Amino acid sequence: KDRSWGFRPVGGHDGRGAPPLSRDGGIFFLWAPLHFDDLGSHFQLFEDRHGRPLYQVGAHLPVYAGPDDLPGVEDPAAVHMRSLEHRVRFKPHNRMITGATLAMTSIPDGVRHEIDLEVLFTFRMKGIGYGHPEWGHGLWKGELAMATEAWSLDEVDESAFDNQHVQHVVRATMGDRVGIGVLEQNILGPHLPSGFTSFLDATPGQPVGDPA
Repeated sequence: KDRSWGFRPVGGHDGRGAPPLSRDGGIFFLWAPLHFDDLGSHFQLFEDRHGRPLYQVGAHLPVYAGPDDLPGVEDPAAVHMRSLEHRVRFKPHNRMITGATLAMTSIPDGVRHEIDLEVLFTFRMKGIGYGHPEWGHGLWKGELAMATEAWSLDEVDESAFDNQHVQHVVRATMGDRVGIGVLEQNILGPHLPSGFTSFLDATPGQPVGDPA
């Protein structure tokens, strides 16, 4: 079982079932676990090609001195969120994010929380198998198969399919708080609010989305 995707099909599986989705469908996925001195923040959403939310979850979470202090699976001190918003900044003529402004509204008090993210470094998820053309998840290579791969970060083709799924290390600012965290992106196919109309076209780099 894979943490992100449930039960992943592997080599030799029963190939019957629903046909794969058309590339015209697209995926717009953002995930941002963020860490401040006095709290953690969680932001996650999927949108369809029109920018309509398919799934979203957000929360502010307390910090604890150690694992023995954790209250259990459900933390009564967690502040759950609704109405997740994003304003994403892309590289010119590229789908790679350079920064973003996220916002969400706490339940039940209706307070809106806005967080600005600045990208510091980009980690290529294909290095651990996501989207890798040869060493993707679930590909059977025999009882024992090993390989290494290296590439120059300055020479990465950011327009290639296998480089679209990344995690950015980010500096996060929320009011007076400054922290650090990750912004994961996987943006494939059309996403009309971002200006994407085909599977891997680029955008001129304008901010998209509109946190109120």
